Amino acid sequence: MKIILSRKGFDGDYGKTASPILPDGTMLSMPIPNKMDVLAKYSGIYFENHSYAKYLTDLRPKRKNHWEKWYCHLDPDIRKGTLRNNNWKPAFGQEGGPETHLIDEGVLPGDLFLFFGWFRKTINNEGKLKYSGPNIQVIYGYLQYGEKLTGDEIYSWHPHSGEHHKKYKNNAIYIPSDRLIIGEEDFGLGYGVFKFNPILQLTKPDETRSKWSILPWMNSELKMTHHTPASIKEGYFQSAKRGQEFVIDANEEILTWVKSLFTSQ
Repeated sequence: MKIILSRKGFDGDYGKTASPILPDGTMLSMPIPNKMDVLAKYSGIYFENHSYAKYLTDLRPKRKNHWEKWYCHLDPDIRKGTLRNNNWKPAFGQEGGPETHLIDEGVLPGDLFLFFGWFRKTINNEGKLKYSGPNIQVIYGYLQYGEKLTGDEIYSWHPHSGEHHKKYKNNAIYIPSDRLIIGEEDFGLGYGVFKFNPILQLTKPDETRSKWSILPWMNSELKMTHHTPASIKEGYFQSAKRGQEFVIDANEEILTWVKSLFTSQ
């Protein structure tokens, strides 16, 4: 089994602000802006009764007009109700170099994507969200690879159905398995999102967000793409600042850690 740490959502180049951890622990990964993806705007995707544009306007009010008008690349789409479409199904798209990387690394059905990104905690300040906390990288969702769709099979409402994505010969979307199975254990649906829990935080406390806590499986036998055992520094793990998909050959230590992410919820 392979575990893929998949970096998604706002970053220093796209969005340029942290995705919010709401006061109740909900982690809303903000999809990156993309004017070519005309299937969804920040004003047209929702969590509960508020659009993503509303949350972003609270946090970055000087860019209000941008948030309300901008289109976005809603992917991975693993939170039911974000896109109010009766035909909705969970999916994650990839293309180009990152998809070639997944193919070259032999990613197959049954392998598990763990999506992580840049987040900050927020508080409610007179009815509006306000950042309150450090910048951290956190695992916020998951999808166990069940099937891969390409070409005209790709869902018409998914951004990777657009002509500007179809130009890539390896344009695809990943569909989750019905159930999340690790070893012989069933952990529920094959996709989903987490609420914040310290065990999901990758960034070491009081460090910059690319410096991670050293986990038990980060040792001299580490096999994770874009990293080597030299990524293990004195007191922290230096994560690669570039690269979308970090593919890990799972061993018992890694699987024990992965299982703990689900049992902690």
